[in-house]
Amino acid sequence: MPRFDKWMHGPDISGHFGTPDALGVINFFQIVATREHDQARLDTWTIGVGIVSSTVDSFMTIKRQEFGVRAFKAVVHNNTVYLAGMIAEEAFLSVGEQTRRVLDQMEKRLESVGSSKQKLLMINIFLADMRRFQEMNDVWDAWLDKTNAPARACVQGSMARPGYEIEMTAVAALD
Repeated sequence: MPRFDKWMHGPDISGHFGTPDALGVINFFQIVATREHDQARLDTWTIGVGIVSSTVDSFMTIKRQEFGVRAFKAVVHNNTVYLAGMIAEEAFLSVGEQTRRVLDQMEKRLESVGSSKQKLLMINIFLADMRRFQEMNDVWDAWLDKTNAPARACVQGSMARPGYEIEMTAVAALD
């Protein structure tokens, strides 16, 4: 297998890799790069500065799923799935019921891209009224897989439409 190791700085990286669009985002770091090519035509890049490994194909590929009104509902990049804001399909329900519906929606979206709630990394929760925090938490606690709990933030925020009490965004791993 051909292999090279070399210290590089700044824009020199694009000349070495021949794919400036894929790696331009890291051209300001000093890095060690190793390229290996195997019989299956897979290029693997190992990039130093805290080691990150990725195949070239997955590094460059962005998959978008189900376009909503203004954004895709799920975006997958580099074995990570990003879920857009989710609200209940119906307004003017209790915070507990809206939370249940949002969490069901989240599970379905995760499954549609090959992930699950056990692979959640981060959830952001926006509540219209923090006085309803415990009601939301009661549903959350019953739903949560405590051995694989994600990082979480919960803040108060005004909803875009009346009758909606909660919105969530999420980030999850694919493998």
